[in-house]
Amino acid sequence: MRRKADCAPEVMSDLLGRRPDLSHIDRYGGTLLSTTLHGSENAPDRDGADHIACLELALHAGVALPHSAIRSTVREDAAAFLQDWVEAHPGQAV
Repeated sequence: MRRKADCAPEVMSDLLGRRPDLSHIDRYGGTLLSTTLHGSENAPDRDGADHIACLELALHAGVALPHSAIRSTVREDAAAFLQDWVEAHPGQAV
């Protein structure tokens, strides 16, 4: 049985539909946003996952976007997406 990609938009959508605490910090100090970014850079199947779509879903749900996340994002496509997002939604940047 083939495993779903770590960041499949349908899984993220289902998670967000359960109305999680978007400010939750896990035991490693990660948030939903930082964990998604970490997966986009480090997950073994990252090339088969749509991390940008997952980031977009999380941001539409209202997750905070720290300026530091944009500066520290290694993937150019993710950094560009986050920069575009903060320009369009400046109130979401912290």
